[in-house]
Amino acid sequence: SKPGDVELRRVQAAYRAESNAPVAFLDAYGTVTAAKAGRDTGAYFKAVVHFTDNYLMDDPQQLNSYAWEFYEKTNTEAYLLKAETWAKKSIELAPAFYNYDTYAAVLFKLDKLHEAKTNATKAIELGKKENADVRETEELLGKINEKMKT
Repeated sequence: SKPGDVELRRVQAAYRAESNAPVAFLDAYGTVTAAKAGRDTGAYFKAVVHFTDNYLMDDPQQLNSYAWEFYEKTNTEAYLLKAETWAKKSIELAPAFYNYDTYAAVLFKLDKLHEAKTNATKAIELGKKENADVRETEELLGKINEKMKT
């Protein structure tokens, strides 16, 4: 039995007992939770991809949240490309400072500098309208501009 298996079964059983959600959804969510609890990064990223692609493509906040988490925690191109897709979809569903900021950061990490600059600029513009703290996005824009010079 691998670390997290007991946790996975516990989470799945609890959600099945307390929820009307489809079993496949609960199993996918349980797999994410168990992989995170077991600190198995590879399994966690795979579980998040499956869960997000199958159940969260209409949830802008969750798409953004997982995109940001991937931005922060991995340099693996395949996962960053997923994060790019999710952040872009999040913007399509609910354009706002927070998801333009995430999208710009992911694009920067993928070295897509022109797109990153465009989206960081848009994030700052929206953030100012939303009275959000845009300092980190301004710092990101500075990094993008520096990297574009080289």
